[in-house]
Amino acid sequence: MQSIKPKHLIANHEFICNEYILKFCNKHHLTFNYWLCEVVGNLAVFETSEIIAFTDIVHDINSKQKRHVLKDWLKLKKESFANIEPYYTYTHSITNRLNENIK
Repeated sequence: MQSIKPKHLIANHEFICNEYILKFCNKHHLTFNYWLCEVVGNLAVFETSEIIAFTDIVHDINSKQKRHVLKDWLKLKKESFANIEPYYTYTHSITNRLNENIK
């Protein structure tokens, strides 16, 4: 197996991260401002002053969450400050609650 040079890995990483940001912004009608501390793929800062972890962005896109789920989570996050479960956990707990209500 041939090794990829670090500069190519960095370029690929940045490209993929920015593609996810583009999809996420289009889906949620957000405007991306910058990567916190200029670390691509870490924390994304949006025009609304929201700071969202890249892992949450990837989860939102890959799991095809409905638009309102992120909006509801961000609202809870603002209201409860640090006492909010991570987005990934939040989306799974919603799914579990919905499944329980269907039974």
